[in-house]
Amino acid sequence: MNKPKQRLMSIVFGLFSVLIFPYNALAASLPAPDDLSVTAESSSEIYLDWDSVSNATSYDVYRAASSSGSYEKIATTTASKYTDEDLEEDTKYYYKVRAVNGSTKSAYSEIEYARTEEGDSDSLSAPKNLSASAKSPSEIYVDWYAVNDSTSYYVYRSTSSSGSYEKIATTTLSRYTDTDLEPDTKYYYKVKAVKGSDTSAYSEIEYAKTENYEGSLSTPKELSATAESSSEIYLDWDVVSNATSYYVYRATSSSGSYDKIATTTSSKYTDEDLEEDTKYYYKVKAVNSYDSSDYSSIKYAKTKDADDTEEALPAPEGLSAEAESSDEIYLDWDSVDDAASYYVYRATSSSGSYDKIATTTSSKYTDTDLEPDTKYYYKVKAVNGSDKSAYSEIVHATTEESDDNDNLSAPEDLSATAKSSGEIYLDWDSVDDATSYYIYSSTSYSGSYNKIATTTSSSYTDTNLDEDTTYYYKVRAVNSTDTSGYSEIEYATTAESDDSDTLSAPTDLTASAESSSEIYLDWDSVSNANSYYVYRSTSSSGTYSKIATVTASSYMDTNLSANTTYYYKVLAVNNSGTSAYSSLTQGTTAKSDGTSSNPSVQVQTARLAGKDMYGTCAEVAKSGWNTSYYAVIVSGENFTDALCSAPLAQKYNAPLLLTSKDTLNQQTESELSRLKVKKVIMIGGSGVISSAVEQSIKDMGIGVSRIAGNDRYDTSMKIAQAMGQFDQAVVASGETFPDALSIAPIAAMKGIPILLTPKDTLPTDIEAYLLRTVQSTYVVGGTGVISDNVLQQLPSPKRLSGLTRYETNVSIIEEFAKDLDFGTCYLSTGENYADALSGSALAALSNSPVILVKSPLDQSTIDFLRSKMGSIEKEVVFGGTVVVPESILEAINKVPDKADIPSAPTEITATPLSSTEISLSWNSVSKATSYYIYGSTSSSGTYTQIATVTSTNYVNTGLWADTTYYYKVKAVNSSGESEYSPVDNAKTAVSDY
Repeated sequence: MNKPKQRLMSIVFGLFSVLIFPYNALAASLPAPDDLSVTAESSSEIYLDWDSVSNATSYDVYRAASSSGSYEKIATTTASKYTDEDLEEDTKYYYKVRAVNGSTKSAYSEIEYARTEEGDSDSLSAPKNLSASAKSPSEIYVDWYAVNDSTSYYVYRSTSSSGSYEKIATTTLSRYTDTDLEPDTKYYYKVKAVKGSDTSAYSEIEYAKTENYEGSLSTPKELSATAESSSEIYLDWDVVSNATSYYVYRATSSSGSYDKIATTTSSKYTDEDLEEDTKYYYKVKAVNSYDSSDYSSIKYAKTKDADDTEEALPAPEGLSAEAESSDEIYLDWDSVDDAASYYVYRATSSSGSYDKIATTTSSKYTDTDLEPDTKYYYKVKAVNGSDKSAYSEIVHATTEESDDNDNLSAPEDLSATAKSSGEIYLDWDSVDDATSYYIYSSTSYSGSYNKIATTTSSSYTDTNLDEDTTYYYKVRAVNSTDTSGYSEIEYATTAESDDSDTLSAPTDLTASAESSSEIYLDWDSVSNANSYYVYRSTSSSGTYSKIATVTASSYMDTNLSANTTYYYKVLAVNNSGTSAYSSLTQGTTAKSDGTSSNPSVQVQTARLAGKDMYGTCAEVAKSGWNTSYYAVIVSGENFTDALCSAPLAQKYNAPLLLTSKDTLNQQTESELSRLKVKKVIMIGGSGVISSAVEQSIKDMGIGVSRIAGNDRYDTSMKIAQAMGQFDQAVVASGETFPDALSIAPIAAMKGIPILLTPKDTLPTDIEAYLLRTVQSTYVVGGTGVISDNVLQQLPSPKRLSGLTRYETNVSIIEEFAKDLDFGTCYLSTGENYADALSGSALAALSNSPVILVKSPLDQSTIDFLRSKMGSIEKEVVFGGTVVVPESILEAINKVPDKADIPSAPTEITATPLSSTEISLSWNSVSKATSYYIYGSTSSSGTYTQIATVTSTNYVNTGLWADTTYYYKVKAVNSSGESEYSPVDNAKTAVSDY
């Protein structure tokens, strides 16, 4: 075959593969802008806006002094609005606009006019003494003298003195800090005073040049790579001055292709989930906002051989973290059998880089010297020689606020005295104003000290110690506002043990349900035990409470809930101390009607609901937060500004609370008091949440700051700016809420922002911001809410979508499934936004998904939840039975009966209607609630689901002329899907064109 013919065939096949199910081609020419409106803003300004034109990249604005006069092009703008300035007072001006894309220009819009207002002899004077000064490589501070009678100011900026000035801010203050600027760049400013429709003349122009970033980053040195196990390699390197983070790259050969695998703020990193007995190569570069270094030298390490004969250690369970003071967080977890020690890891974000901060032989650890009012994340590994477990679940805690008063003195005269082979007695002088004391222990003087107890007494007996072992202690005094420094360190050595007193752990613990409220426990008796401690929890990895002390080797647990699973463990006790815990066992109480329970299909359910959206929001906050320094408040009446708030709330470990526009809701006010909130971050301007609400909060003694932009899109960008640095972002529709809600808890978990866009045109400021700050984006929703035109303007976009909002919700959750914990799943209506919005901040705390539901359930939701049933332990519903009926939970948790699954349709008919349409019909199937329709261009090819319908007919449109299409159908209900129907085909008619 000759080359021209080959090329022609390639083009034909390429077009055919892309256009199997075509959509309408874009118009060759641009339509003229519609709905041009012009409005006089003052005696010297006229404001224009018009409908945006699909595929337009800019607009030319023309002005004349009469309708039929000569029109002069006065501006080219990428926005569908423009303010014409410096006009004559009381003068009529005529305007027209056309859309532009490269060399293509539309026809002109209709002509519109406006007359500037008459001048006011008492008009505002121009601001005086404008000054501009650089504060950093990215900030310039502008201030001026206040103007009498003005209520606000417009701030304008340009990159040249005589260039085009953009209005960048409206402020009520006579000062403004311009941020996110380029380093070593000159910016020019001018300001206007404003009162109602009256605006002053411009101030004088002033400029400042942002600071130059001093010095380039040096290359990271002393990179080392060490194999930690068969699946982990540990990297560290020297800190680089002025670096804010580091990029870590990996390859499988020295000269191979290196992938960026991590961004970390630490000078160390653990690479995980690697192949055993494999060599990996690494290099690192230092990064900040203005520069990146050269690559470090390349280092490699080879992962260890997996020891298949050695039983792997299980991951630690029951990890909990609790802030003890402004600089300490206490961790504890269930001990792991055969573990010799534990590695403790810490990060400042859930998905961030975790540093190994300690190795301890105890199943508890106190992290000290932390920053006040800061959230820290932790995970733990069990270790035995070269064998290491998987990580525990991630937990977090926020240190308390700092108190600089230092009212409490450190405890004095601490003494430690050994009382037996397993006990040491401590006492110290009481401290004035102390309400309790923290006690810390270590097995070496300079080692890691773990907090072992909190006591209100000035004495304590440490029990369950190893015989003939030296223990070191220190103590702190505590009250509600302060924590003292440490006492002096004291130590004591336990006595040698009499082996006859050593207790073994109880064995053969069993649990048997006796009724709907009773479970009977028994275990083998332990030699030398005087009694037993019995512990219970409602989850295997949850908190265990001591429920009984008994002398017998059995116990009846009573007053339990029906149809509920309980977990138990037991300790043996005598005068020398306690044994290790027994192994866990579990039992499930009978149903209240006396029938047996089936734990394999049992899922706990709960509701967080109030009498309305505000009450539900308050219940959500109560479930997740006992206290909170911050709270984020959003509108309960306007979803647009609120959609992007969940990641910001997660940044501050804050609940999301709702309010109406003009009045602070009573439930929200009560929550602010209960939570002891010190600062509120309010989302949206006074048109969304009024100044009256803001004042009500201030009257409670709570500080308030607002994040608000010129519109919903600008507000979303300002929220992103408030979140700091990140590599990824989410882009969602600003015109509909479900898609943004679906990803809100995930974005919060990952610490990435949600930015909003119209369907067809990405706002220019957001485009520039994303290109400047992120490396990749997630686009949520199909082309019906965010067009491919927007997608093409984004950095490394990935679209997550489905045919419906519920399919999109499932698509998003499946994309991030490996990052989510399905132990608890949250359910919320997909028909309004308020419940899911406030719940998204709660879900982010535990890396849990929020699943959108409707009645009847969408089939995609049913299929997804059933695929996760082995993982789901609890379902929590946001809202009452009006928004999420009990029937939804019953449908989700019902065990499908194969007899209820519909049979396949048997009679499908495809009939051509035109050159672009084919009609389908099939027989009705008993028990079917909907039908899935699949299409292909060959009988044996790949079939794509093209529609879901509830009727037994469908018209497929937008097809190619003179082309054969193949179809098959499935019947669907809540119990499952049928097999496929037979295949039928039809050929579209030949086109008349």
